[in-house]
Amino acid sequence: MRQLGLVLAIAGLGCATSALAQNAAITADPRAPTSFDQVLTAPDDQPTNLKYAREQASAGNLVGAAAALERLLIQQPDWHAVRLFYAGVLYRLDDLQAAQRELNVLKGRDLSETLRREVDKFQGLIAGRGSQTRFSGQAAIGVGYDSDAVGALANAVDLGAGAPRNDDGLSVIASGSATGARKLGDDIELFATVSAVTKASIAGPEQRYLRGEARAGVTWNNGKTSVSAMPLVRHVRVDNDAYLTEGGGRVEAVTKLSPRLSLTGAAEVVHQDFDEISNVPLIVPNSARTGTAFDAAIGLGYRITGRQSIVFEFGYEHKSADYDPFGYAGPRLGASYAALLGRGSYFTLAGSLRWLDYAAADLLITGIKRQDTRLFLRGALGAPLSAFSVTGSTHDWREATRLEGALSYVRRDSSDPYLDYDSFGAEMRMIYRFGS
Repeated sequence: MRQLGLVLAIAGLGCATSALAQNAAITADPRAPTSFDQVLTAPDDQPTNLKYAREQASAGNLVGAAAALERLLIQQPDWHAVRLFYAGVLYRLDDLQAAQRELNVLKGRDLSETLRREVDKFQGLIAGRGSQTRFSGQAAIGVGYDSDAVGALANAVDLGAGAPRNDDGLSVIASGSATGARKLGDDIELFATVSAVTKASIAGPEQRYLRGEARAGVTWNNGKTSVSAMPLVRHVRVDNDAYLTEGGGRVEAVTKLSPRLSLTGAAEVVHQDFDEISNVPLIVPNSARTGTAFDAAIGLGYRITGRQSIVFEFGYEHKSADYDPFGYAGPRLGASYAALLGRGSYFTLAGSLRWLDYAAADLLITGIKRQDTRLFLRGALGAPLSAFSVTGSTHDWREATRLEGALSYVRRDSSDPYLDYDSFGAEMRMIYRFGS
């Protein structure tokens, strides 16, 4: 929930700084960083102070940015765009009372339509952040194409069977999630989340799956470090048959090492109960996959600028099974990049590479000890419908509704060659976000 608020705040800050650019000409070379010595040399130079504030906010030095903006407002208290920028910085500093004070100053002023909408947006953010109870979520629907539809299904639900044929397919994809949270104090919050995604073919191989998840737990957050612990349950269905049910617990932690750098960690243990699938003939019953799965990961997140961030992750997974050849263990690497492009638009790129070494040779089928290398890549470009308006900000349902297109690639190379697959995918989705 706090991460969602931060993303929205950064997006609002981007709109505010865009408005600043329209209200003041910054003549300095934007590629040359402004030093504090330059500010001290010319404390009354408005373009220099404004450029310094924007650079410090982008770098995560919010205190330095706030100080520069205060100097500007002392010189020119009616510079409304700067005051909105200042309110955004105070919001990111979690000084909600001070941010509200600055917005109250703007309420009675003669503002442009764009600035007024941004003021209203920050009012909503502050109200949601200060509330003891919060609720949010999203719903999405779209279409997807897979060059190897069966391989794409095998990747989505970790289906162990080999792909009987390589055939492309077109599907309808729908998903949704909802999260509720209740504060118990300054540092403690209870939360619950439910989510589901389903995919059903409309052309190509006849197949469909449904994956649902529910989790509830507690989060402790002191402003620098956040730790969440939660029980969870997941359920996967393939072609209307129950395929997998998981139940267990998960712990997640994030700590800020610096304004730009954060350390993340997560660990999960679940019991997996597998069922049979009627249309997938198997020599060994699918229930033989039943066992316990453990997964742990540690990562580093780096904020390149106020609009760009990157995350690197190293993980390890281990799965036991009633039939040993279905158990495996191995490391994985992951990375993701996210960028805000203006007007609420965004670009994301994510990928992972897994190496799985199976526990024993499968003497009933191939007689060899299986090893897998699994690759996943996905890039997405999206924007709210408001981005296509004249002003780029509508402060209505269009800002909450996003159009997203994505390209993906999945690949599995196995020492059992009949289990190999690779598939290129494309998606187009409409996403509606609601709540605080």
